[in-house]
Amino acid sequence: MEMVGALIGVVIAMVVGVALLPVIVNTINTLISRCRIQGFGVGVRFATGTNSSFGNAIQYSRVESNLINIDCQAITNQLTIWQTTFGGSGAGTGTNTGLKFIGSTALTVIGGDCELCATGAIEIDGDGTFIRACANIIGVYFEKNTCTNGDIRIGATQSVRGVNILGCYLSGDTGNIRPLNAINGVGLTIIGNAIAGGYTNNNPLITAATMTNTFVAANDLSGFGGITGGPRGADLEQMLRGTVTWDPAPVGNAAETTTTVTVTGSAIGDPTIPAFSNDLQGMVLSGSVSSTDTVTVVLRNNTGGALDLASGTLRATVLKH
Repeated sequence: MEMVGALIGVVIAMVVGVALLPVIVNTINTLISRCRIQGFGVGVRFATGTNSSFGNAIQYSRVESNLINIDCQAITNQLTIWQTTFGGSGAGTGTNTGLKFIGSTALTVIGGDCELCATGAIEIDGDGTFIRACANIIGVYFEKNTCTNGDIRIGATQSVRGVNILGCYLSGDTGNIRPLNAINGVGLTIIGNAIAGGYTNNNPLITAATMTNTFVAANDLSGFGGITGGPRGADLEQMLRGTVTWDPAPVGNAAETTTTVTVTGSAIGDPTIPAFSNDLQGMVLSGSVSSTDTVTVVLRNNTGGALDLASGTLRATVLKH
């Protein structure tokens, strides 16, 4: 009966643009394409907790204004959501959720838009029996959400594994506690996202000591409160850069010459990577933050003879923890 409901929902949505029945999928290799599913308790449900659902996809669709727009219960494996809008006010105003992925494995969300959610935009968790994840959220635009659980919540009740958030834009609205509410998990990657302000009390990105092996790098955190949490592989809020034209003085053997580069925002203790545009001819270039906003670069000659490098561009990259 659930399979019949899925077929009816998809066919009606394709013909008139709005599904009159929610779509329930307990099957494999089902594609929901170019549909609008709106105004239900649940818009699309994959699996019911007793039947498995594998290899399904939603593309170029709008699943919006439902209490839960896309509900993935155990076991929903290998689900791809491509260029789809999920969220929206309406039937679930005040409590609606964009996507729930519970007790399942291998979620990929690419592109699309998630907006106007009040409880959560995306929630990933175990279900008491299945503790899974392996999720990729890539290039999604989150906006105008007022999520009491945060835009993306990971591991609210159980540890989940392997979540990657790449190239997304997240912008909060009144009542949204934070862009990422990572609670329990192993292996979280957050790279190349733009995270704007607007979140309540400027709450931190990561909130609990139970997140481990987390890598955060090259994100734009303009106006945002930063990152806190437990043990992590390498947490980098941002990369800071400075450049200067430099004509190093001649350097004798076993001698060195120094200069400075202004890198706004750098502080003593921040890891620093210097680079010079010309061949170093065997000399060693090193750098460190010597004072606020200032990187001191040292060119050391241990080659056995005097050297004189031509003028070039000196770059200093500082990694903010």
